[in-house]
Amino acid sequence: MMSTIKHLVVHWFHTVSAIIFIHLGSCVTPSLIPELINDSHGHRQTNWTNTIACPKHSNLTHLKLLDISHNKFRTLFADVFRGLKRLEVLDLSNGHIKYIDEHAFDGLEMLKELNIENNQLSSIYLELFQSILNLSVLNVGGNSISHLTGGIFASMTGLRKLVLSRNRLISINDNAFVGLELLEELYLNDNHLTRVPSIALQSLKRIITIDMDANPLEQLLTGDFVHIPVNRISMANCKQLTLVDKGAFWDLPNVNTILLHSNPSLQYIDSQAFLGVPLLHSLQLHDCALNTFQHDIIDYVLNDQHIHSKHKLKITFQSNPILCDCNIQYLYQECAPKIVTIGKQNVTIHKKIGDRHVFQCKALGLPVPKIIWILPNEH
Repeated sequence: MMSTIKHLVVHWFHTVSAIIFIHLGSCVTPSLIPELINDSHGHRQTNWTNTIACPKHSNLTHLKLLDISHNKFRTLFADVFRGLKRLEVLDLSNGHIKYIDEHAFDGLEMLKELNIENNQLSSIYLELFQSILNLSVLNVGGNSISHLTGGIFASMTGLRKLVLSRNRLISINDNAFVGLELLEELYLNDNHLTRVPSIALQSLKRIITIDMDANPLEQLLTGDFVHIPVNRISMANCKQLTLVDKGAFWDLPNVNTILLHSNPSLQYIDSQAFLGVPLLHSLQLHDCALNTFQHDIIDYVLNDQHIHSKHKLKITFQSNPILCDCNIQYLYQECAPKIVTIGKQNVTIHKKIGDRHVFQCKALGLPVPKIIWILPNEH
């Protein structure tokens, strides 16, 4: 139900210092009365608020979650949230924010999660985050950020998840991730990056997931992913990616999944593209433009350490224009036994004369396979 609130009287909330929930969703308010933001849970979605302010000394000091997403205010001024000492989650997503004062988040000593997704920010800087030292999740995806400068996240030593997807990133300074030694998840997908920020990634000592899907990279070069403890790397949907060079994935002792699927221009993978990946068990290469898949790639992945482990390697490369020639003859020995063997097979079914039975046979190949059923009378 849509309601229209034109004015909120602040003193209504002065005597309730621990309200559990405030919901003003789907309201249309011309401004946010300053002292309203001060409680245990505050939700304020789609209010189209043009201004936001909060006094330094608020009465409702138990607020833990504040959701003021889907609003129209464009600026966060200094000390706007001061007094919310117990706030843990702040959602400012899906708005029109263009500028945030460097002291806007002062006083949020307990803040753990900050969501500024889908706004209009063109830049972020070190001073912006210096007062929120306990942050573990930062989401600034869906903005217009184009550069990450050195040391920009240096004060956020406890950060574990950083979302920078759907921005306009074209460059990442070599020292951009300095200080993020506890970071586990990094999302850089859907940006304008033309190279992997390999030097910057060296600062990530506990990284588990790196997502760089949908970036305009043309090649993955030697050492792009090297000497980092990552478990999962995703480089899918990179429309311009044509080549994966020798040692592009090198000395990654913990990596178990590499996603390179859905790259429509990817035609070549060097036989030594994956070196020192003993735990790799999923390599996804389907929906690319590969004409062949060299046997040496499997040989380098299935080294002695991998063979003696309990992991099995799964490679997907369906929907590639694979040429049926001598280069892929090894697949005959490497792949699992065929379900249907070459030549005639007798099939016995327990049906009575006159009963109906359906036989199904599916096959994929290049060229397209021809399936023929032969009846007992040889027809």
